[in-house]
Amino acid sequence: MDKYKKCCFVIYRNVISTLTQARFYVAILLVTCLMNQIIYPIKMFSIQARINTCPWIFPFLTQTFYLQMIMLIGIVFLFCDLPIINNGTIYILARTGKKIWFWAQVGYIFIMTFIYYFCIFIVSIVLFLPYTKFENSWGKILGTVAQTNLQDQLGIEMDYLLQVTYTPIQAIGRAFFIAWLVSVFTGIVILVLNIYFKVIIGAVIGAMIAFTPYFAANANNLSAANYIAPAVWLNIMKSYQLESINYPNAWYIFSFLIVGIILLIALAYLKVQNKNYSYFEIVN
Repeated sequence: MDKYKKCCFVIYRNVISTLTQARFYVAILLVTCLMNQIIYPIKMFSIQARINTCPWIFPFLTQTFYLQMIMLIGIVFLFCDLPIINNGTIYILARTGKKIWFWAQVGYIFIMTFIYYFCIFIVSIVLFLPYTKFENSWGKILGTVAQTNLQDQLGIEMDYLLQVTYTPIQAIGRAFFIAWLVSVFTGIVILVLNIYFKVIIGAVIGAMIAFTPYFAANANNLSAANYIAPAVWLNIMKSYQLESINYPNAWYIFSFLIVGIILLIALAYLKVQNKNYSYFEIVN
């Protein structure tokens, strides 16, 4: 229990430190600006029709090509300097040891990623205010936009099949979980590479993961590209189409991410245990 409390304390300290830094809010602001390009036309249509909107836009946002990349770029921006080493790290290590310190870094990635996407989800609702209504349905506005050529008039894309397949709660839950899992995987990749190599390596590979939707779209119709493009998997309707051989199904996606996270954590743990304490010192 004492080890658990120490680990939670280090996680809490890291999370609070991040929430007091400008880069967290810069990442959220960047995503917000791009989300508003999709939400604002829908909101204006809602005002003109005099019908409030059910603000369950989040699953559609994660289907959007450029938002997939920007959301992951925000994650890379947050985690680019992992593991967190500062002037207090040596003191924390003396009190907790390398094992607890390491698991606190992993826990920080899991929790900070959840906070990041929770903020994005809340902002996606706030952008519709005050013309909103809250119920477990897609509502007339989102339904009309998805089924008609209003998408072309408003300059947005909305998948009606998603509305037919899922209730809002189901779609939001699945989209949130996939986005969280892909981003945790990205954060763990950055952590491992930064432990084994220089900090810049993790950020570069993390950015490459973020831009996999672009690489997959320009892979000369190679279906294999979708199987190694984690950011593309944020689109929950792609994996629903199980008959498609051009896109991995849900079992592949979840297995790849979960097994990958476990293996990467194991690699990072082994390396940290072999690091001497000079690794954790800040060189002024």
